[in-house]
Amino acid sequence: MTAGRRRGIAQPFLLEALHLVGDRIRRLIPWFEKGRIYLHPKLAKTNYEGKSIDLTQAFIDEEYLAFPVAVHDDMLDALARFLDEDMPIAWPLQAEEFEPDEPLESGRNPITGY
Repeated sequence: MTAGRRRGIAQPFLLEALHLVGDRIRRLIPWFEKGRIYLHPKLAKTNYEGKSIDLTQAFIDEEYLAFPVAVHDDMLDALARFLDEDMPIAWPLQAEEFEPDEPLESGRNPITGY
């Protein structure tokens, strides 16, 4: 099979996949507009070159602000998955709803247990 023919077969699939990802990410817009998505102020990670990167700032600069023409949208796409109906999500309990089955060790957060 020639390279041109492979491209011809793959191209419709890739275009459909890109369209689906973009639609999935667009579902986040009302959440961001209402201020319902919180980002950690700074999340440092050492990359493969040994360089420290703030993932929160990278997310904002490279994906959030650049959407819909960002080079990468992997973090936005992963974040958008919480809106999938098939995603089993257990939302955190409000403090007044929390009733521990057994006492937690001292110094732990009563809601998260951490």
